[in-house]
Amino acid sequence: MAKKKTSKEDTKKGFPYKKELEGLALILIGLLGFGEFGPVGRIIRNFAVFLFGNWYILTFIIAILLGCILLVKRKSPNLLNARLIGIYAIVIAILLLAHLEYIKDGDLKGMDILKETTNNLIAAFKSPNLIRYSGGGIIGAFFAFIFVSLFDITGTLIVCAVITIFGVIMMFDITLIDLIKLIIKPFKRKPKEPKTIEEMAKLGEEELDEEDVEDIDNKVVITNINEITHKERPIETTPSAPLIGEEIEYNNVVVEETGDYQLPNIDLLVGSKNKGKVNSTEFITTNSKTLGRVFNDFGIVGRVVEVHVGPTVTQYEVEIKAGTKVNKILSINREIALALAAKDVRIQAPIPGKNTIGIEIPNPITSEVKMKDILVGIPRKLDSSKLVAPLGLDIMGNVQYFEINKAPHMLVAGSTGSGKSVCINNIITSILMRAKPDEVKMILVDPKKVELNCYEGVPHLMRPVVTDPKKAAVALQKVCGIMDERYEMFASSGTRNIGSYNEYIEKHPNKGEKLPYILVIIDELADLMMVASKEVEEAIMRITQLARAAGIHLIVATQ
Repeated sequence: MAKKKTSKEDTKKGFPYKKELEGLALILIGLLGFGEFGPVGRIIRNFAVFLFGNWYILTFIIAILLGCILLVKRKSPNLLNARLIGIYAIVIAILLLAHLEYIKDGDLKGMDILKETTNNLIAAFKSPNLIRYSGGGIIGAFFAFIFVSLFDITGTLIVCAVITIFGVIMMFDITLIDLIKLIIKPFKRKPKEPKTIEEMAKLGEEELDEEDVEDIDNKVVITNINEITHKERPIETTPSAPLIGEEIEYNNVVVEETGDYQLPNIDLLVGSKNKGKVNSTEFITTNSKTLGRVFNDFGIVGRVVEVHVGPTVTQYEVEIKAGTKVNKILSINREIALALAAKDVRIQAPIPGKNTIGIEIPNPITSEVKMKDILVGIPRKLDSSKLVAPLGLDIMGNVQYFEINKAPHMLVAGSTGSGKSVCINNIITSILMRAKPDEVKMILVDPKKVELNCYEGVPHLMRPVVTDPKKAAVALQKVCGIMDERYEMFASSGTRNIGSYNEYIEKHPNKGEKLPYILVIIDELADLMMVASKEVEEAIMRITQLARAAGIHLIVATQ
């Protein structure tokens, strides 16, 4: 009985090459109409003229493009995504403008627009020479009838311009401001001289020697991390760290005017050169065939339907026959690894939200994941968020990130060489690229003395990088003092957290100044606990329990 049921289900699936046939049919329609081959070609052309008038060629282009998409992807495209909606808007604007000329020449109004257009289109079927008098076809006539009746011809021209701008914004995924900047960019005068780094001295930046200034690109306005790292002489502007028991001199924690401070340009970071070229098509095809052969050997009916190439792992989505036990596939994990000559194979059965099984195989060549690629991939809706921390790319190649202020504190753990320091450096770089010194302040604790010393002199630091474990305990206690002060300010202003307090200050500027977020980053906590475990433990406990609302966040890396 079970076999009979399975065979019925197989027959319900239908013809497996349905999409390919649909694609070929659309391409054939486009070519026949474009060349006007025989009576069928003329019928197709007449139908296209009826729809689009003078722009009837658009029908054939659309048909051929849709046919190619169906052939390649083997599934119907989403015809209502943002980019296609933008294209529809531009096509409607073109047809509407074409028909406005037609209306002006014939001095048409109201229902006469539709009647006269229909008559001319029918005449164009018999005499192809009359096609040039068909305007924007029945689609153009329909929209022209609506807009001209509502706004007159001049108003309709304005509506056309607005529809075109909307279409461009949707098609290219840009804002109106970006579009205006793009239009006026060729007419802008270039500035005579860009600002030099010496002009940024008031922001705590170090003055560079004349030889160093000559090497800096004129487009760069502020000192980047690489310039701080490659300084040959020690930074003289930062005070030396105090001894244990001394009062630590911190920068003013309240927001200060930053003048002409500009955020670093994203072009300072290096992008990935071999992005998307980890595995060749031949390599992926060979693995897909090998997987199918292994399934055959063990009596499993399945085929690879999709392949997702990530930076380090490639996932093969396998569709299996109904009635196949998932445990049967999980049990041949080692056999798959042997057939593919892979070190290890991970099977995800099933993939969440899909009726397929994922087989993940390590790439022979690991792709570089560059910081620039990750920062560019963060959604624009988070542009105003100053505490966005990038994590990397997932197996699908999508950017993974989180907001530090929504995840109050963070523990980065792992064995030696697993990438803890790289993760912390990514977080610091992201904050330096997105936030000004008056928006986010940082305290860096680096007992190893080699991981975070490259950030010495950055204006976001409240004090020099702490490398002595005993001084780190004093620094953390000072942070607890700042936290207590902030809660007193919240109590006096009737607010509950840093967000509501800063909103309160915006409404009452005479009551004080905005408070920046404070990020405390500790690299290698184990070294601190060896020297001053009691003091460090008490301070960390207080910060983790109370500091979130005060805008103070803690990131700890340990083994």
